[in-house]
Amino acid sequence: WAFGLATSDNKSGPLYGLMDGGAAPQPNSNAGSGPALVEDLWAVLSNDATGNDDTDGIFIRVTQDDEGTNRMIVYLGGTDDFWGAGDQGIIENPFSELQIVKSDQKQAIQDVLGYCAANSACGSIDEIMIVGFSQGGMDAQNLAGVGGFAAPITTIVTFGSPIIANPDAVTLHIQDNDDEVVKLEGFLKWVGDWNWVYRLFRPSLFSARDEAVEKDQIFRGDASTTHYVLDPLWNIHGDPKTYRELAATFDGLPASEFAAQRRSLERFLGGTLID
Repeated sequence: WAFGLATSDNKSGPLYGLMDGGAAPQPNSNAGSGPALVEDLWAVLSNDATGNDDTDGIFIRVTQDDEGTNRMIVYLGGTDDFWGAGDQGIIENPFSELQIVKSDQKQAIQDVLGYCAANSACGSIDEIMIVGFSQGGMDAQNLAGVGGFAAPITTIVTFGSPIIANPDAVTLHIQDNDDEVVKLEGFLKWVGDWNWVYRLFRPSLFSARDEAVEKDQIFRGDASTTHYVLDPLWNIHGDPKTYRELAATFDGLPASEFAAQRRSLERFLGGTLID
């Protein structure tokens, strides 16, 4: 299971309004600069898609590059502290683990694709990137695996998420070595390596992570966040500082590292927001 973090509210714009069920105004074709770094992706993910009821864990933005090409960035938040279904509730984790695509997320992407196609200030979308934290990262893998949208999902970035699938998209998994969710996944894999029953089921249990390792899709590091004695379970995973630091570390790596992921990310980073 993947657990989430609580963050401040900072939501605006017609695409957010559309996801909230409201009547969206005409899009503004010049609403500021898009995210320039992976650290910026994490900032939007943690501020606008995680730990709030307003967006139901889904926040969508569209950017336009200098050549007029439009790209969609879908942010899927981590687990909320709500036990029920919806809004990335705790009970939804096993469904994500079982690679069940959530209909509300799929519908949200389709709605925004249709909304943009019908408005000249937005226009058709060339490709989609999904950025997810924790449970949202599993959802990103699931959505990329099924596809079926008017624009292809070409890129996914996950923060602190279990690796459950290997979709046909350029993939970057960012994980802290002390992240409780990541360590739990690693511990179960270690235990399984010594169990003959596990070896029988290995293809279905951990083959996705093994393939991600082989494809060099995982960036791991050590943030400065630490465990708290009074809260020993999820504080590294749930502290926004953890993946803010790791995102910044990734941004500072030599250009030769994770070259395929960087080439794909460059198409989405920068440009102008359509809000």
